[in-house]
Amino acid sequence: MKRSLNLIFIISILLLIISCNKELTVTPIDSNVDSIELNLVNNAYNENEAFIADIENGNLASNLNDSDKSEVLTYLKDISKKYRQMIINKKVDVDLLSDIATKQNLVASKFTSNSTEYTKLNTIITYTSDAKKEIEPPIIVLTEVDLGFSDTLGSGDLSQTGWLTEVTKGNINWSSSSDYKNTSISAYKSSDSENEAYLISPVLNVTDKSYVSLNIEAKYYNHSGLTVLISEDFNGYVSKSTWTDITNNIQLPEKSETIDTVINLDNYVGKKVVIAFKYNGNATNSETTTYRLKNFKFIKRPTLVTLDSNYTEALGDNNFTDRGWYSVATKGTRYWEGSSKYNNTSISAYKSSDSENEAYLISPNFEVNNNCDLSVYIEAAYYRHEGLTILISKDFNGDIDNATWTNLSMTLPHPNIGKTESVTSTLDLSSYNGETITIAFKYNGNATNSETTTYRLKDFQITLK
Repeated sequence: MKRSLNLIFIISILLLIISCNKELTVTPIDSNVDSIELNLVNNAYNENEAFIADIENGNLASNLNDSDKSEVLTYLKDISKKYRQMIINKKVDVDLLSDIATKQNLVASKFTSNSTEYTKLNTIITYTSDAKKEIEPPIIVLTEVDLGFSDTLGSGDLSQTGWLTEVTKGNINWSSSSDYKNTSISAYKSSDSENEAYLISPVLNVTDKSYVSLNIEAKYYNHSGLTVLISEDFNGYVSKSTWTDITNNIQLPEKSETIDTVINLDNYVGKKVVIAFKYNGNATNSETTTYRLKNFKFIKRPTLVTLDSNYTEALGDNNFTDRGWYSVATKGTRYWEGSSKYNNTSISAYKSSDSENEAYLISPNFEVNNNCDLSVYIEAAYYRHEGLTILISKDFNGDIDNATWTNLSMTLPHPNIGKTESVTSTLDLSSYNGETITIAFKYNGNATNSETTTYRLKDFQITLK
């Protein structure tokens, strides 16, 4: 009987030891964590466990009373528990990190800033903070642009006009060159196993039917390495945004060639989008095509007016753009502006600080189905130079540079220097019957050369015969 009791006693002691050891055993942590944030959490966990052990062994926190020491250990053990939870789940949780940070601040309040304990704790806090930054990266400020935005992509600094780049594989990135006036990329002679990089446009505010035109050159072509994507929820990071592949909807080079391509945005009216050009290359597999992009233009589609009846535009306010007209400054910062006070639309280079001014006032597209006349009131004031040209196009699609323009022989005012004169100028448009036409008023001025005549327009009319 005594022998049985001794055996039971020994077994009980062994079970108690095992139980105690189980309480003190730290759950093994997977050392093969597969992300930066998990590695940081793992480092924080190990440092935190060492901190706990030093306090329990009397190596640290000896200046604390028993109550404060107990409180500190409670916080630190809860922190370790949360670290362990994230590592086992292989997922870093921002709420857990925030709770950890709160408890770490409470622990820090127990020590002076020059103490060994505070220094050790600060190491753990840094790991925690860095892990949080990895899953909540800094907010990138995005640039929003309106219809009419254009960029040569050859400034040498894409960020100036709101472009972003992101390398997702390898080390090759899109690069802008002011010498070659383009932005390019190639995996040629890359030592990376694979290259992938994104060139991302500013946020395009698509307020009307519109498109993007772009010049794309493929050089030393040996593979199809360009994909075009669009996103409605881009937040500054490729992996955290939703992308739609629109490559099949546009024309891209299929050999060493240069093409002008168009990206249709009609389906995105009322939305804000970015367009991304994704490059994939692999030097090992000789997939090294060079792509060069330039002359990105965000263009509003012209409004089409069918001339079944007389058309009148007073040009007496600044809302003519809502009625299908364009006012575009192509050189300098002066452009045609409407005024309800003066009941006209005017422009002048007077006191302009620009080296040169060039601006267009462009009508909607008119579908001419009858013989008709054009008339417009034109006034030249403070006359200094002949700065107005009236043009017509039969192929204007919203892009001034790519349209074919012909001068119209219309009467223009020519007062004496410094004087004012007005005319109502008319033109027979019968020769354009059956055509779609656009009328443009082009202004050129130069304040340095005293070419500063003010021109005023109103009462634009197309009258059926």
